[in-house]
Amino acid sequence: MSLAEVRHMSCHKLDPERALAFEYGLMLVKTSAALWYTIGLCQRLALEAATDSPAHDGLMQQILARDQLPLSIYLWRQEPV
Repeated sequence: MSLAEVRHMSCHKLDPERALAFEYGLMLVKTSAALWYTIGLCQRLALEAATDSPAHDGLMQQILARDQLPLSIYLWRQEPV
């Protein structure tokens, strides 16, 4: 789903199925914005990024590779109890 599609859906009254698609798209936009904020913060403060979410780790790895950004990311894995 593209940002343009999310914008378009935000301007219209949606049936329940399209409303769910809009919610999903909006969550993707928010996640992307949060990851970009994290990248910028880590670069400004000379920090390394860490997450416990494999999905967020994968998205951030894609952003860093695509834009050739030097940042270390660590995926924290919880041990089973």
